Amino acid sequence: MERQNAVQTPTQESKEGTQVLATKNVGDSFENKFKFDPIVTTTLRKEKIFQKLAKKMKKDMEEMQKRHQKQRDAIQKQQQTSVDKLMGDSKKTKKNLTSTGSGSSRHSSLSGRMSDPIGSDVCSDYKIRSLVSNQTDEWSTMVRKQVQELFELRKQQIIDEYDLLKKLLTDAQKQQMDTLKTKLDVENRDLKQSQTRKSMEDTKQIEKDTQISSRAEKERRVKETKERNLKQFVEERKRLAMKAEMHEKQLNDLHAKQLDNLEREKAKALEQEEMNHQESLLASKPENIQIYSFLSLKKRFFVFGKFAPLEKRVELFHTYPFPSKNIPILCHFNVLI
Repeated sequence: MERQNAVQTPTQESKEGTQVLATKNVGDSFENKFKFDPIVTTTLRKEKIFQKLAKKMKKDMEEMQKRHQKQRDAIQKQQQTSVDKLMGDSKKTKKNLTSTGSGSSRHSSLSGRMSDPIGSDVCSDYKIRSLVSNQTDEWSTMVRKQVQELFELRKQQIIDEYDLLKKLLTDAQKQQMDTLKTKLDVENRDLKQSQTRKSMEDTKQIEKDTQISSRAEKERRVKETKERNLKQFVEERKRLAMKAEMHEKQLNDLHAKQLDNLEREKAKALEQEEMNHQESLLASKPENIQIYSFLSLKKRFFVFGKFAPLEKRVELFHTYPFPSKNIPILCHFNVLI
């Protein structure tokens, strides 16, 4: 008899191990059923409504850039006209002085764009510097205005972008929560059906038990079984309710973290845009005009430089060496950087 029990013991342990493993697998499948993939902005940006907004923002940016380019071209043209007028007035002054027999020497390579070296108010150093200063201020004012407009547009686009992402994220989170509640309701309904079925089967089994002859005994057995099942059913429903509450809390915490991360991304994007804007403002701030000289093809240039974030604006005073003195000729243009 002891040997028989000894033989049966491994079998019983095997069955118990199988039951534990099966219970663990069921528990794992139950937990995995209520897990959801994290919602990332990369996925949200692929949504049709976000793609539509991205196209609109790109179009608005391109339109503003075109409008700014037209403004720059118009100012460049207007400033070049002012330079040409200055050169024209210089030419007229030169002819008037020539007609009076001034006898001043002229260099043939000027091609009619020289100013008189003596007594010429139009091409005097004061008027040239005044023209350069006024045009530089005009250019700087336009650049700062364009920088501000670009900043306001980009900032509003960032706000609109993240507001839409927040809406899409909230909708996706609501869908996940609704899905979770639906799954939990199904689990609760299945549990109740399983408990009802078990209670009916236990009652039928007692009623069919032929070994119980007394009706009172059957009723007592049925009552005991129902009380035992009721206690078990209450515990099972309580455990399911605790698991449901746990899963809802976990999902709510995950959703709150996702929203917080999105707000952080928005704040970081706006902060970065603000930093870029401040750098652009510093770059477009009017500076003291500095004069540089260098030799190129045996001609000396005085460069009046102005840096702007969109272009580098260069004013050149082209001087030819004359026996008496150098005569400045204004060469006005812009160099892209």
